[in-house]
Amino acid sequence: MAALTLPGAFVLARDPGLTAALAAEWGQHGSLPEPVSVTDLVDLRPAFFRRFAPVAPSPDVEARRESGRVAHEEIERLLAPPADREVRLERGGIVSRLDVLGDTPTELKWTADPPADSELLARRPTYFDQLGMYCALSGRTHGRLVVVSGGVGEKPNARVYACEFGSLDRMWESMLHRASLLRTAWQTKDPAGLPRCSWFGHGCEFQQAGRCSCRGDEPTGTDAAHEHLSAWAPDEARSRELLNGIERARQAPPSTPPIAQFREILYPRRTYFERTAPPGSAPPVPSFPLPAPGEPSFSAVRSTVEALPGAWTREVATGGEPEETVPCLDHHPVLVKLSRARRMIADTELAGRQPQYVLELGLRAAAVGATEGRLFLVYGAVPPGDSVRAYTIRFDPVSPWTSELDGRTAALREALRSRDPSKLPGCPRWMAESCPYSAACGGVTGCSAASTDR
Repeated sequence: MAALTLPGAFVLARDPGLTAALAAEWGQHGSLPEPVSVTDLVDLRPAFFRRFAPVAPSPDVEARRESGRVAHEEIERLLAPPADREVRLERGGIVSRLDVLGDTPTELKWTADPPADSELLARRPTYFDQLGMYCALSGRTHGRLVVVSGGVGEKPNARVYACEFGSLDRMWESMLHRASLLRTAWQTKDPAGLPRCSWFGHGCEFQQAGRCSCRGDEPTGTDAAHEHLSAWAPDEARSRELLNGIERARQAPPSTPPIAQFREILYPRRTYFERTAPPGSAPPVPSFPLPAPGEPSFSAVRSTVEALPGAWTREVATGGEPEETVPCLDHHPVLVKLSRARRMIADTELAGRQPQYVLELGLRAAAVGATEGRLFLVYGAVPPGDSVRAYTIRFDPVSPWTSELDGRTAALREALRSRDPSKLPGCPRWMAESCPYSAACGGVTGCSAASTDR
């Protein structure tokens, strides 16, 4: 297999000042608890069984989920610009990625069976639980719930609700307690201490598949976030505006969806098959195991980096794509990596052995017109003390990297248009070896011929 070719000149050097600052922060934050997402906190028992007894969805379920995902992305674009979408928040070991933040935390729900306004709270309390947790996490009392039905090709319906929550401190304390319960269950591999599942007897996939040990008579949880709703009501004006926007978007000529993430152009061949494979056609991908005792999580590494002093910003690609914003420290794009390697790589060998690090940071720098970026690397399996590295990578001139960004974006778009991925760069060996699309990819000049080594 040919080595990955980087598009232009670069200079990679360890940054002693940033390395020292990272080491100091790592000493304070490196032992953060296993992160728990707000999505997991909404219903603890499904979060447990998703990890230890996952259920492969049927083709019909997968098709419905795919329809909902496409509609979800479509509506997010109508609600806010890229800088306000998919915003990551982290606090106290609880992490989230808000559909929309902006001036108001917004949670978007797509459903095939939307309740009437008068029945929404009773039938979908978890919608309000999730929004309330986002409000507590972001420290805001007002939130917005958006409920949409009707996938692409169906008649849409959209309702927007203005919500107000009180007692943010109590909601936050409840979130910490629920996170502690779930971590204990994960560590002991025993869900006995978790409260009753709201889905028991209501179409729970784990119950139907015989994967869960729930009886349905477990004690209910207390202090749910929706109990702190102080007011909520439909916002008729916003509902009409959103519905009109959905209808206009669906009447427009078909177009290829925008490139959403840098990962899509970093690994365009994998992206092609993820976007075009029929729902349910790819075998399930094994989930990543919990970190070994004493090893950090990626969330802990990222939280450590984000605690470094300086001006942190999230910048938008000058060309509009990818839509994913670029985190920057003092206007320098930042890339955070956690390595499970047992031995650290010498500085002089890093670019040769992990060229995808350089390529990804170079693409991010090109997207925002920067000539310099920061790579933060933590070796989780290496004993503490000398396990962190910070590098400055200079891309000068940046024009070859900009051309690479534009070329990869155009190639992916053309492949999706023509349904021919043969001209897309292959995936690196470590990705190709466990790729769920290897059979389909092999039939069109697959990665066996086009793959690149890392």
